[in-house]
Amino acid sequence: MRSSLFRLVHGSKMKALDGFPGPAPSFPFGNGLDFVGKLPWEVCARYAREYGGVTRIWLGGRPALVLNDPKLIGEVLDTRADDFYKNSPRTALLPVITDNCPFIANGADWKAKRESHPFRMDGLREWLASQVEPMRAMLREGVRLLKNVPGPVDVTQTVQQLGFDAFSVAVWGCVLGADVYEWFLTLGKTGDLRMKLDLMAPLFPPINPWFYSARRKWFALFSSLMDQAKAPDQPPRSDLLSVLLQRGRPSSDAFRDAMANIFFGGAFSAFSAVTSSLYSLAHNPAVEQRLRVELGALVGRDPDYDLEALESCTYLDCVLREALRVYSPAPLYFRNSAKDRSVSLGGQTLPPNTLLFISNWFLHHDPAHWNDPDRFDPSRWENGGAEQNPFGSGWYFPFGRGPRTCVGQPFAMMAMKLTLAEILTNSRLELDRTLPYRQDFFFGVMTPKGLKGSFRPVGSS
Repeated sequence: MRSSLFRLVHGSKMKALDGFPGPAPSFPFGNGLDFVGKLPWEVCARYAREYGGVTRIWLGGRPALVLNDPKLIGEVLDTRADDFYKNSPRTALLPVITDNCPFIANGADWKAKRESHPFRMDGLREWLASQVEPMRAMLREGVRLLKNVPGPVDVTQTVQQLGFDAFSVAVWGCVLGADVYEWFLTLGKTGDLRMKLDLMAPLFPPINPWFYSARRKWFALFSSLMDQAKAPDQPPRSDLLSVLLQRGRPSSDAFRDAMANIFFGGAFSAFSAVTSSLYSLAHNPAVEQRLRVELGALVGRDPDYDLEALESCTYLDCVLREALRVYSPAPLYFRNSAKDRSVSLGGQTLPPNTLLFISNWFLHHDPAHWNDPDRFDPSRWENGGAEQNPFGSGWYFPFGRGPRTCVGQPFAMMAMKLTLAEILTNSRLELDRTLPYRQDFFFGVMTPKGLKGSFRPVGSS
């Protein structure tokens, strides 16, 4: 009855996408109730199992396609990227990360902002190498303090704050502190709420008064740090801010915003992956022991190891790749077809501005491609496995695909490896194994939820 009523009301729009399979919509919500109380990437994966690589759904009276087909995803994100644009979560995040961020830009504006992003600078690898020492020192001190905490902590929150501090040292040259981290979380929570409201976000400005206070202090702090870095009596420094200012980068609001947005671009997602890695290691003792042996040899050769030595830890790389596969921190992407014209996809014609859900979750767990896909098995990346499934390929794209692949990927990989190395060589995580791995959706990122554990000295029992 409700399906008939839905077709009666929206029949003219339904004809345009009738060539795609999908669940029958019900009036008035369409298929929107499928997502209520569920993780959206798991709903998208269910659609793939039931309907194949393309599923037509309705969100109220708005049609959308869910893509789980690697070929079509490659077209949308890569080979035909100009036929599609990024609309969500642009409006939702605009008050949080400003219009100076390439993440929410499109077209020529996006290309210009992408090319001027701090992580597109010449000599990025040399800069990354220069940050191993200061980030390592900060992480070692952070882990030392964690070992003095008497009771269990929320592992996700603890690792995230540790990672935020590591980002701070590399990007701004100092640990910004607990108050600044709280401002960051306040801004993140506002952005998260607006993304979840989605269609309602353009109608209302943020209503939390603490948001405006946090935003004002957040950007004022970074303006002040920029002024300090430009002072003539400043000694030479290697942090990203100082390096770019030394190279003549103008200290504009746009530059400040791009630097500040590095936190939103990676602190939630990168350290979600670190937490997922720690969880997986705790539940796979043989894997953890093998990794500890490799990392023990790393610090045994040189406690002050460099980037090249860190990258020589091939099993560390395998563990991280596997965590990014099994527990992808960025499992969902959105695109819209061109605003002003119809485009073809999958042999069908899409009306202008058709919404596309793109998920890597199903493809990262597709049994047709991965052997025993739900098992955490870092060895699958050995003996050519990484070369067969490189970052940004059809069944493996934790950082995205195509020209909009995460601009911070090299920095994120270094930071994640370094954080794992320092946690594992300087502590032992006693994880409460009675707690299941539960997932949350925060700021567009899959984050582990409710994990409790204690950081103890290595060798303690």
